[in-house]
Amino acid sequence: MFEADFLDLMPETIYRSTVVSRTLYATRTASTSRTAYRARVTAEAREIRKPDGQAVMSLATIWVASTARNLSADDMWFLPAGVLPTTAPTIITATCVEDQDGPHHWKLQAGW
Repeated sequence: MFEADFLDLMPETIYRSTVVSRTLYATRTASTSRTAYRARVTAEAREIRKPDGQAVMSLATIWVASTARNLSADDMWFLPAGVLPTTAPTIITATCVEDQDGPHHWKLQAGW
């Protein structure tokens, strides 16, 4: 479980929907069910590398309180209004951060 001090750093609630299908043109269709997560969203421009090695600009980092192993950059993520210029950013990378006990939280890099 998460430490109280750690959760104090995550004031936002964000939502995740898994992608259930894609059209021929790669448009995603998300599940109608959403899962809520505690999170911290920080707007900061930085150059990052995608898994294929391509350099891209990330415009926000989203720290997600979850020990699940099935979160993905392909999932659709929804943020509260006013946190970023968009409520449904494009997730560039999703990385599980582990400690000595295993999965601890996730770091998402987002653009729009």
